[in-house]
Amino acid sequence: MELLDQLFVEALREAAKSYVAEGWKWAAIEQNSYIGYWQIEELKCARVYPVAGDLTEEQSARYDALSELTEAGVIDAAGEDELERLEAIIEGSFTDAQKAVGGLLVYVSADGSLDTCKGLIRAEDKAAAVEAGVLAHHKAEAPKAKQDISAKLREDLSKVVLGARQSAVINNGELLVAMLAYQLSHSIHWDAALDVRGDFPSIKPSTDTDGYEADTRLTERRAKDMWGKDLARSFRAFRAKGDDHIRTVLTGCLAANLKAGDGGLFDLITKETTPDIRKVWTPTAGNFFTRVKGPYLNELWMELLGLAEDHPTVTSFNKLKKKEKNVKLDELFNNAEVRAAMDLPEELVARIDACLPDDM
Repeated sequence: MELLDQLFVEALREAAKSYVAEGWKWAAIEQNSYIGYWQIEELKCARVYPVAGDLTEEQSARYDALSELTEAGVIDAAGEDELERLEAIIEGSFTDAQKAVGGLLVYVSADGSLDTCKGLIRAEDKAAAVEAGVLAHHKAEAPKAKQDISAKLREDLSKVVLGARQSAVINNGELLVAMLAYQLSHSIHWDAALDVRGDFPSIKPSTDTDGYEADTRLTERRAKDMWGKDLARSFRAFRAKGDDHIRTVLTGCLAANLKAGDGGLFDLITKETTPDIRKVWTPTAGNFFTRVKGPYLNELWMELLGLAEDHPTVTSFNKLKKKEKNVKLDELFNNAEVRAAMDLPEELVARIDACLPDDM
C-alpha cells in the first residue's frame, strides 16, 4: 500500500511539472479528491478566472446552427467536435500574464480522473499580479476611526447590500432564467450565483425597515405552506394562471435566492443589473449612526462637508454629545429642510446622497 501511495504521489508530481512547462508559475499536488473554498482560503490564495473569448459573426452563426442540431439530436461526431471547439472559445482560457503569476493544484477527483484547480495567486505573488493587471487592487485598509463597526452592524450592512443586488436583478428575468439553466446544467459549488434550495437568504436587517425600502416583491415573497394540501390540485390551479404568472413567480423566487459573494458570475450580474444600494437604503440614527463610535462620526461629518479638521463647523460638531451627533447626521441625510438651511452646494449634496459605509 505504501508503494502504491508513493507511485500515486509521483504521478501527481509529474502531472504538476507538465503544467509548469505550459507557463504556470507553480503547480502543487493535492491528495484529496475535492478542492473546496476553505482549502483555497487556508492557502491564502486569491483567484483569477479564464478570460472569455468572442466568436466572430460567422462562428456565432455556426454555433447557433450546431446547437439546434444538438437540441434535435441529429448532430454527427464532426459537428460535436466543432461545437466543442466553439464552446472552448466562449469559455475562454488563462492568459500568459495570468499563468506567469499564478498556479494550480493537481488532484485526482472522486471518479478517478486527473483534475486541477487553476488560477490561484499566492500571497507573495499578489503584488505582482496587481502590477500586471491580472488581479484587482484591493482597497486600502480604512482609517482606524472607521474600524469601529461591530460584527452585528457589518452583518446588517451585508444584508442591505444583498437586498440592493436582489432589487436590481429582479427586473432582469431573462438573466435570472438563463443563470438558473446554466447553474442546473453545470457542476457549480461554492461559486453558485443562485441559492436554488429555496431557503431565501435574509435581506432583513435587525433594524427592520428603518431607512430601508427593499422591493416588496422580495420582502413579501415566501413559499406557501402546503402541509396537508392536495398538491396536484394546487399545481393545476397554479399552471392555469398562465405563462406570464409563472414567469413572474419564477423571476421573483430566483431574485430572492441571489446570494452574496464574489467571483466572475457576480461581476457579470452586477454589470448587467447595476445595483444601487442607496436606492433602497439610507443611513439613519437608528440603523447606523447610533451603532458606530464618536470618532467615526467626527471623520464622516468632516468628509461629507469637505471641511478641514480645524474648521469651526467641524470642531463644534466634535464637541457635541454622541446622541446629538447621531441626530445631526441623520438630518444631514434625511431632512431636506436642514440641507436647504445649510445651503449646501450641489457637489456636497451628491456626495451625501452617494455616501456608503466602507463595508458596503
